[in-house]
Amino acid sequence: MLQGEVAGLLGLSRGGRPVCDDEESLFLQLMADLVASAVANTRLWREVAEHTREVAVLEEVDLRAMRGLPLMRVLGVLTRTARELTKSERSSLNALNADGQSQTRLMMQGQGLRWLRKRYIPMQRGLAGWVIQHGEPAFSNDLPSDPRVDHQIMHDLGLHSGAVVPLLVNGKVIGCLSVYNRPQQEPYGQHDVSVLTHLATHAVTAIE
Repeated sequence: MLQGEVAGLLGLSRGGRPVCDDEESLFLQLMADLVASAVANTRLWREVAEHTREVAVLEEVDLRAMRGLPLMRVLGVLTRTARELTKSERSSLNALNADGQSQTRLMMQGQGLRWLRKRYIPMQRGLAGWVIQHGEPAFSNDLPSDPRVDHQIMHDLGLHSGAVVPLLVNGKVIGCLSVYNRPQQEPYGQHDVSVLTHLATHAVTAIE
């Protein structure tokens, strides 16, 4: 973008003569290249710093999960970490009930939870239910129009995006870890699924 702005500047003329002579043009182009390189490096270092912080948090979770803390405390740490690392508004960890048709919310973190706890949501109507039924991760950045969920329920709950991974024991689904409502300018992606899968593994270990 900066190179383009400089090119536009070089194309200007005054009285049929270029605003900048060849030496000035070369200097401006060099400065534009340096600034563009600095911006790219800044973004790269920001990404590296974010990744380093993420790894440190995951390592801390690993240590906590292995220290034999009470189950609900471990699940609280994992659910909160899932919400923070994915920059989500809400997170929850659900267990599949013995009937195979309903879920129990073991742990929830984030906004609007008091009302949400009182709301019964048929399992098959949400993204979490889809993941439990199919046994595979899923994410959506447009839940109100996603064919896998009940659009009215998503609207009522104020959910516009989400990512969910299953909790698996010997290939059998026993629940799921979910996060919802990430800032729309930062959509959910495969990296978020990887982070949630890592945390879900520790949740399974703690539950077992």
